[in-house]
Amino acid sequence: MQNLDKTFWKAILLLGFILFIYLFFISPPYNFSEGKILTIKSGSLSQIAKELKLNKIIRSETVFKSFTIFFGGEKKISPGDYKFEKKISVWRVAQRISKGEHHVAQIKITIPEGFTDKEIALLVSSKFPNILKDSFLSYLAKKQTNIYPLFPETYFFFPSFNLEDIIGVMNDTYLNKIRPLKAEIASSVMSEMQIMTMASIIEKESKNSEEKPIIAGILWKRMKKGMLLQVDAAPETYKYKGLPVSPICEPGLDSILAALRPVDSPYFFYLHDRDGIIHYAKIFSEHNKNRQKYLLP
Repeated sequence: MQNLDKTFWKAILLLGFILFIYLFFISPPYNFSEGKILTIKSGSLSQIAKELKLNKIIRSETVFKSFTIFFGGEKKISPGDYKFEKKISVWRVAQRISKGEHHVAQIKITIPEGFTDKEIALLVSSKFPNILKDSFLSYLAKKQTNIYPLFPETYFFFPSFNLEDIIGVMNDTYLNKIRPLKAEIASSVMSEMQIMTMASIIEKESKNSEEKPIIAGILWKRMKKGMLLQVDAAPETYKYKGLPVSPICEPGLDSILAALRPVDSPYFFYLHDRDGIIHYAKIFSEHNKNRQKYLLP
């Protein structure tokens, strides 16, 4: 009987200890911020834990960090906005942040290939009323001391994103896209800015991916020969030799590849007819005949 009493009290103590741990460390705070949207920035696990506790989402920073490590650690944390509709345990909080379960509707923005920075600024300001078009362009202008392209892509942004966040994501996308090409760009006789500027012209001048490398070859050849580029997409090229000072639009990857890997051809001229079909010419007189044949009434 005595042994049964000891077992009983041990069980009671164990249950009490488990209940204590749950109530004071694992369960949600009694004043849990239900309905709160919290922005988790990239940072250390300790900083994120402090932010969660400060906002009354968890009780214990240590327990949160332990569960997060269990779910994969800092590298698994998905930054962004998180909505906490109802009370959940610290275990569930760690799981959601590790799996990127945001429960917040993101804002979709599609940047088409060939969009100018002004067009991108206008599109972003239409989706984010607090971000003015002029502010977007001013911030971008400060970054133009270095190449800072905004890669055309479909993006999903959190409502809390500011101007710097949005431009940063677009630029990071560009850097990720061209990372495999970095060595090739570095070995080119042209700078990255020159390649991107040529790519932007190709983006505007071409109708499809197949003709882009040929157009690139023609334009690089004109530059090498000291000829004016004379492309309609950049009117200044009818007056001044060489490339514009910076990209005229945001080119897609196939235009960048075309600028980097031009196809040699015997042609120096090209034009598109009214149906968008391209016609090449070796000499100007032949090009002039193509103009009369395909463009003049």
